[in-house]
Formats: sequence, structure tokens, C-alpha cells
Amino acid sequence: KLFDYMASGKPIVATRGNAHEPLLDDTRAFLSEPNAAALSTALLTACASSARAAVIGRAAKDFAAEHFGWGPFVEFVRTTYIQALRNPLREGLEPPTLAF
Repeated sequence: KLFDYMASGKPIVATRGNAHEPLLDDTRAFLSEPNAAALSTALLTACASSARAAVIGRAAKDFAAEHFGWGPFVEFVRTTYIQALRNPLREGLEPPTLAF
């Protein structure tokens, strides 16, 4: 879901923590501590500054396009298959011919 939100270009309000921080930082989202008061403040901050919200939404969209767009996805799948086909568990087997 988070990738879709980022790709939308809309400002994101999220809590800090292991679920969000690998992808989000203060340049790509309005982050708060995981409690009601902090989340409320982050929501109000996002709504109060449309210019900052636009910048943050655009940064998230740009990050998503660069890291999760079609090109990076194809490269990830290609690399994953190459690594799987070279797996040491395949000892004794001839490596397949790869054509990309």
C-alpha cells in the first residue's frame, strides 16, 4: 500500500517505526511518534501548509518512481533470477544459458 501512496504524489502522514521508516523520512512524509497527540499534530501540520505538503508529496512520488517504477522492478526481477540460477545449491548442474 505504501508504494501506491507514495506514487500518488499526495502528502503522507505516518507514524515513525520499522514499518514506515525504511521508505519514509521527513522529506517524503509528515512523520509522527506513534501516539494520538503526535499523530494529530502531524495531520494538522500537513493540512496547514499546502506548499510544504505539495513538496513532500512530490518528493515521495519522485522517490517511488526512481526506486519502484517499472525499470527498477524489471532490474530487480532480472537480478533475482540470475542470483537464483547461480545458487550454490545447484552444485554439479550446468548453469543455464541466460538471454536478456
